[in-house]
Amino acid sequence: MTKAESLQVHRNNPSDSYLRGARRKLCSLFVLLALVSAPALSSCALFATRPVQEMSDTSSAIRAAREVQADTLAPELYRQANEWFFKAKNEYKLKNFSEAREYADKARRYAENAEFEAIRGGGNRTEATTTDPLASGVNNPSPAAPLAAPSPAPYEYPTPQGTMSDPTLNPATAPSPSPPSP
Repeated sequence: MTKAESLQVHRNNPSDSYLRGARRKLCSLFVLLALVSAPALSSCALFATRPVQEMSDTSSAIRAAREVQADTLAPELYRQANEWFFKAKNEYKLKNFSEAREYADKARRYAENAEFEAIRGGGNRTEATTTDPLASGVNNPSPAAPLAAPSPAPYEYPTPQGTMSDPTLNPATAPSPSPPSP
């Protein structure tokens, strides 16, 4: 049997045409499924992990930059860090975790550069320690600046003059309650 004859036999076989049609439908269904699910899987919150550590690192970097007065000594880098961190927090709220991670990393880099520029420009770290009320006096650092004058006492209203219009409200003249009768 020649090659042309074998092709003719396969074309006329009804079971082969059914298999070819089913195979074609299955392949097209697979391609369609791959095209539809690819974008969903790439940025879907179900498969991306939450960038908790990246957000925390960025927050710490911005706080460290603020401690060395980067907001005044390197204002542009500090502003960029805050803007990108704001975008990262918004994307995190919207569950776009891959974008949130990307923006948080960018914000952290800007904050670290702002901190470096501020230190290079003469910025010193300010003491931003918080005192622990449960710690003993030995390990508890004293505050950096003494407290201001004590707050004034609350206002005391003057005692009203005259007599009350309803004698039942005046405890001095009000009749005493009688015991319940049996």
